[in-house]
Amino acid sequence: MNVLISGASGGIGSAISKRFIENGFTVYSIDLADADLGNNFVNHRVDVTNVKALLKLKKELIGIKFSHIITLAGRALKNEWKDFSDSEYRTIYKSIELNLIGHLNVIRTFADQLDAKSNPSIVLVSSINAYGGFGLPIYSSAKAGLIGFMNSSKEEYAKKGIRINVIAPGTIVTPSTKKEPKDFEELLRATKTGRFATKEEVADLAYLICEESSITGKVKIIDEGQLEKKNGSY
Repeated sequence: MNVLISGASGGIGSAISKRFIENGFTVYSIDLADADLGNNFVNHRVDVTNVKALLKLKKELIGIKFSHIITLAGRALKNEWKDFSDSEYRTIYKSIELNLIGHLNVIRTFADQLDAKSNPSIVLVSSINAYGGFGLPIYSSAKAGLIGFMNSSKEEYAKKGIRINVIAPGTIVTPSTKKEPKDFEELLRATKTGRFATKEEVADLAYLICEESSITGKVKIIDEGQLEKKNGSY
């Protein structure tokens, strides 16, 4: 059994990878970074915004079938932490390219390698930024785009026997997010439970959606109530 994960070497990505490896999967990773997750983790250093590189990788992986594709490569860029009116046009382009187009590139390239016999699925990792007023308008626009893509493509994929869903995490503390200019104390007060969801809980949700459900066409929010407390409702 194989699963293809973009961004598999990051904090959340590594947790999701480990969850699948523990359950007998081989993880094929697409990431510019690398992680040491054992023999059942195969990383390919490919930029998800580079279509030529993805097509080259596709040739290398020809004949390999995947049970699931999970896309989470992306991040808020350093130059996004400002008002939109002060943002450079280059930042707008780069963020949308990474946080939306990169996901679509991976799906467009590899969806035909999903194994029809395995209850196949696609999971896109978005963010509660797609819904709430948490700043980062460019990044948030890209994350909202992932939800729009899922809603507009779910019938197409359903005809092929492929489920497609979105996970929208709230604040997840990882080595990467710790470097971001966030006020974690304020964000923690915005939860309803006094704690953040963990990367392991996101991994459990991803595995559940892929392997232990018939869920399709849904957005699953995992945020300890941050969005509900911010907006008053989901």
